[in-house]
This record gives sequence, C-alpha cells and structure tokens, in this order.
Amino acid sequence: MSSVGALIKVCGVVQGVGYRYFAIHSARTLGVTGWVRNNDDSSVSVLAEGERGIIEVLVKELTTGPAASNVTNVNIQWQEYTGQFTGFDVSW
Repeated sequence: MSSVGALIKVCGVVQGVGYRYFAIHSARTLGVTGWVRNNDDSSVSVLAEGERGIIEVLVKELTTGPAASNVTNVNIQWQEYTGQFTGFDVSW
C-alpha cells in the first residue's frame, strides 16, 4: 500500500480530557507519524502520515476518543505523504 497524509480536525469535548495523549498513544501503537495539537476553537488537529488503511483505523479511534471526550465531528483532508516525521508527538 502507498503512504498518505491526513489533516484531521476533531470537534466536540476534546480539550482537557486527555484527548491529545489518547491520540499519541493510538498513533504510536499503529506506527503512524505526525503530530496532534489543540486549536483555539476548542477542537483538536491531527496531522498523520502512514498507510491509508492504518490512518483510517486511527480515524476510527479518534472518532471514539478517550472515555471523558465527546466527539461530535471529524473532518479529514487527505494529503500527499511527505515523510518528514520520525515519530508522533504534541505540536505547540
């Protein structure tokens, strides 16, 4: 399979509930690279790179989120794979 990138915006109750750490754990477990960050509009953005099928699994996990979260919307913008990331972490 070919590698792709995805910019994922997650809306709902996703800040202050451990969502970024949930995303980091999920991405690292799946072998996805990129970053996660909080946005000023109370959403969370994830930039993920890896095989499309694996990123689709990550999106399903992000849609569920940790127990304290309440995800109301997930928007995905597929992008070209850049290969610029070596791991998955919080972006400030």
